[in-house]
Amino acid sequence: MDKNTVNQAGIVFQKLRKQRHLSTKKLAKGILSVSSVNKFETGKTKLSFLSSALF
Repeated sequence: MDKNTVNQAGIVFQKLRKQRHLSTKKLAKGILSVSSVNKFETGKTKLSFLSSALF
């Protein structure tokens, strides 16, 4: 997965999260860290389920 795909996925993810009025804290609760959500949304990291979904 190239960097542009990761960036685009993060942008879409953040947009959907905000449309649903979810904070990063509420979204991450019990699943992953708030930091991980922020890094994904800004394209600094990818989430493993995203890689699996693209195959």
